[in-house]
Amino acid sequence: MSRVVYRGPSGKTIQDPEPEFVRQLIQEPTERYWNEGGGGADIEYVDAPPLKRTILILPNLNFGFYLQYSQLRDGKIIDTWLSLNRDRLTEVAECCEEWFASLGLFVPSAEAAIAVEDFIRTGELSGAITWIQPSEIPPDGNW
Repeated sequence: MSRVVYRGPSGKTIQDPEPEFVRQLIQEPTERYWNEGGGGADIEYVDAPPLKRTILILPNLNFGFYLQYSQLRDGKIIDTWLSLNRDRLTEVAECCEEWFASLGLFVPSAEAAIAVEDFIRTGELSGAITWIQPSEIPPDGNW
């Protein structure tokens, strides 16, 4: 049996959130919600300890959402993937609290919402968007 934990920008946690609820927060983002606390959210998916999968969700209301998918084993990251929208990987913008990422890693909110909803349901990378590994980011970019 899988367990899903959503931590919103304010730090409040929701156990096993409805995928549609989280999709709505991303698909129709409000500045007020995403500017609470740290400004980002994350979801943890655990179905076969010691393996855990997470997705970090960081907004930039001008460019969309940055998603970072990670697999962890015994607390150590063993795999990371980043959302990819376009080739603007050398241009960098702030997403939240001094976290800077390449513009090409921000996907439109509607696409991000589907990818996050898929993650909540399966714990896997969504085929709704393109993903890139950090090693593919050019030296002038950031993730």
